[in-house]
Amino acid sequence: MNPRSILVMDRLLGGPACAVLSIAAWIGKRLRPPKQAAPRRIVFIKLIEMGSSVIACPAFAEAERMVGRENLFILVFAPNRAILDVLPYFPAENILTIDDSSLGSFITGLIASLLRICREKIDTAIDLEGLTRSSAIITYLTGARCRVGYHNFTSEGPARGRLFTHELNYGFQRHVGKMFLALVRAARGDPAQVPMLKETIDDADLVLPKFTATEDEKKSVREKIAAVFDANATGPLVLLNPNCSDLLPLRRWPQEKLVQLAQRIIAEIPGSRIVVTGAKSEREGAEELTEQI
Repeated sequence: MNPRSILVMDRLLGGPACAVLSIAAWIGKRLRPPKQAAPRRIVFIKLIEMGSSVIACPAFAEAERMVGRENLFILVFAPNRAILDVLPYFPAENILTIDDSSLGSFITGLIASLLRICREKIDTAIDLEGLTRSSAIITYLTGARCRVGYHNFTSEGPARGRLFTHELNYGFQRHVGKMFLALVRAARGDPAQVPMLKETIDDADLVLPKFTATEDEKKSVREKIAAVFDANATGPLVLLNPNCSDLLPLRRWPQEKLVQLAQRIIAEIPGSRIVVTGAKSEREGAEELTEQI
């Protein structure tokens, strides 16, 4: 499925689904009121955006301290798994993926993931997506006793029903790293507090892990660079990532600006080398940009 199809489905089908499931959730809360309890096994719902998965690292680290690495799980779309294999928080077997290339594969992958979550007896599900209905629905369908996510209350944003036991207000003015961390801390809080979280998160709490490349990885990159540039070149190496993906075109800098920037670097910095980077799916757009430069 392309990003546009996903957004259309989320808008047209997500609203009615959230409304119906909210009734079921309301009945469930009356039969079994949510209580404050320490999480034992946590699954994060983070379907898209590798970049925000990096920003969520302080939240992942907090969850790891809370329940241990072996008890951390995450559910993502298959194309977004790569960044999680680099991050240190999740065992490889605890990264659950959904193939979103077609509707059929999405449904099959979702059912398989939900069954796995049930078998693992995961008691806490944390929805890291703030503006999609589908992630709220999936969080509810995990069957977790504690379900943490954003509710818009009186603020702007799509109506996502009342599918969470622990509800936080989505703050558009807050750093998203702090919002992710608040979700984790809310999981161990009293669900009677509405909205959560009733504590301050300091800037010092947003600590990101440091990536250290292996010697083999460094050698591989050097060989790729040497294959296209003069081996004796000593000028600066400039990496340019145009993010040619169609997922969030609003964030993409206009291509003509990228071309102008690269041309200025080449003209003003003698010997400079431009390397255009990106995901495999972005190759066509990256090659087009390279030709224009």
